[in-house]
Amino acid sequence: MLSIWLGVLPPAPEAHGATTYYVATNGLDTGANDGLSWAQPFKTISNAVARATNDDVVMVSNGLYTLSATLRITNAITLQSTNGAYSTIISGNNAVQCLNVSNGNARVDGFTIVRGAVSGKGGGLYCYNGLIANCVITNNAVSLGGGSADGGGGVYLLNGTVSNCLIAFNTGTYGSGGGIRVGSANGLVTHCRIVNNYGANLSSGACLFDGGVLRNCLIAGNWSIGPGAVSLSGGAAMQNCTVVANVSPQVNAVDIGWAAAPSIVNSIIRDNIYQISAPTNFGYAPIVTYSCLE
Repeated sequence: MLSIWLGVLPPAPEAHGATTYYVATNGLDTGANDGLSWAQPFKTISNAVARATNDDVVMVSNGLYTLSATLRITNAITLQSTNGAYSTIISGNNAVQCLNVSNGNARVDGFTIVRGAVSGKGGGLYCYNGLIANCVITNNAVSLGGGSADGGGGVYLLNGTVSNCLIAFNTGTYGSGGGIRVGSANGLVTHCRIVNNYGANLSSGACLFDGGVLRNCLIAGNWSIGPGAVSLSGGAAMQNCTVVANVSPQVNAVDIGWAAAPSIVNSIIRDNIYQISAPTNFGYAPIVTYSCLE
């Protein structure tokens, strides 16, 4: 098993005049607690998120927070753990998607997102817009759906950024991207470790079939019965990445799609089962520069 170090980005600064809500496993959602101090915290993250408006901060203490419904972040808030991802866990209990983030100025920082499950897009989380940072996204699953446009066992990223996250041991039994699926040219995945994921269709690790950027990432130890640990199309770019020790018995480690040639820059692709592929019926070869392909 690969040993992965998860670095930490600096926390988002609290906006002047913003309200901070506090959440702890020993808190209360009813009664006297107002959630405005550690002395009177809320018990559930959903209760604090429901009260938070633009520029507010929701601080979450250590513990396991099991969801009965998806956490939906529609305002420009920061959802922040106090002690990082390995101390603060959000679980979908294999029943619900953990997070749905739709505001471009929202930030989710420092959580383990685990056991999310959904049919369609994003087992662990669906990011329509915003920033997901310093998270561990693991043991989530996506199933069924409408085809290769769905997927993202760990994450479905339409717009926004996923930064400095460990995306591991997620499953895509349908659609694309066992680890992460990027659904537009406006998605950026940067400084992430995408490892040990499984995909039953396109790309066990990362699928960027509609554009987007994969930058400074490690893609390793992923396994798929379909094409590629990484799938690129629609002008997608893979920059400064290492793709190593992946297994893709049907096609190759990096699969090139059918719309607008992608680019591979300053990247290493080696020690995988099979190597880069551009099937003739798709008609697009990647633009490869300053890269090592073995």
